[in-house]
Amino acid sequence: GQDLLADLNRQITRRGLDAMTTAAIVGFYRDDRTLRVAYAGHPPLLIRRRGDARWRVAGSPDRPDRSNLPLGVEAATEFSEDAFEVGTGDRLLVYTDGLIEAPDGKGNLFGLERLLAALDQAGGRTLPALKHHVLDAVRKHTGGPLRHDDVTMLALEVM
Repeated sequence: GQDLLADLNRQITRRGLDAMTTAAIVGFYRDDRTLRVAYAGHPPLLIRRRGDARWRVAGSPDRPDRSNLPLGVEAATEFSEDAFEVGTGDRLLVYTDGLIEAPDGKGNLFGLERLLAALDQAGGRTLPALKHHVLDAVRKHTGGPLRHDDVTMLALEVM
């Protein structure tokens, strides 16, 4: 993941800051049930372990050696990779920053804490119902349609 991000970053940097973008590369290794994640300006992956009632940030998001610059900012950026085990029934959420940066009428962002609370409130619903619950919470926060940025989510359950 980190090598792919570095290569993409060099290519995007040549196009200038107009090409700047965020990315996350997620790989699952079935043999040892390890998930590897490399970030480039992307918000952290969230996880709800089977049997847990609460969602949390996955892996080690506050590692001091991690660069979380978006692609296209600086050609020499080094990206690190995080790895952690996942088990059957664990749930993961990958999402774009547009989700947590959705503003209300006063400019207050939806934020990670509200996202985690919405996920916790969704409980053990199906993955489509979970995503609808989160989108409803974001729309309630913004007071209407989401036009500020792209809002993308991918919810997964490990089998």
